[in-house]
Amino acid sequence: MNKPNGQWGFTLLEVLIALAVLAILASAVVSQTSNSTRQLQILEQKTHALWVAEYHLNQLRIADNWPNIGRSNQVVEYAEKNWLLSTQVSSTSDPWLRKITVTIASDHDTRQQNILTLTGYKGKH
Repeated sequence: MNKPNGQWGFTLLEVLIALAVLAILASAVVSQTSNSTRQLQILEQKTHALWVAEYHLNQLRIADNWPNIGRSNQVVEYAEKNWLLSTQVSSTSDPWLRKITVTIASDHDTRQQNILTLTGYKGKH
């Protein structure tokens, strides 16, 4: 744009419009980063819960004793967190097979929401 006296540059209005566009874009980036961080924390929590549940289920599978039917609860510490671990052992239509359901909840969550439920089976050999 050719200005009087041969000066080149931006007007105050152009600068303000550019700053407004930049502010809108920065706001969108910050919002998306916040969402990504929250999703990463949820994924990390579910991964740790899966490891706790798999470990407990595998311990029951390799144990020499036949698991009793019923429910048990315990608190397990893993990754510097306490996890509420609930185990439900139930019978199946096959008398030589037991269904084992392991449910994990976060100990610090006051709502006691289940994070993960894992089901497996143990046969009597």
